[in-house]
Amino acid sequence: MNAGAFGHTVSENIVTVETLNNGKIKVYDKDECKFVYRGSRFLGARETVISATFKFETKPKDVISSAVKSYKELRR
Repeated sequence: MNAGAFGHTVSENIVTVETLNNGKIKVYDKDECKFVYRGSRFLGARETVISATFKFETKPKDVISSAVKSYKELRR
């Protein structure tokens, strides 16, 4: 799945996804994952996602804290 909220999705930060299928490990890059709204190549597949690599922006602590507080208030 490609979960999302507040105009952003998990796939925006994915670099690679590692899966296990019939005892074999496969690594997919972001494009191979075929992310779409609320879906990906893994939805309903017989592969098990075992890890993912993410890349995030670095931001000042106060900016992150403010965003978290704002999102929590919106969720209530």
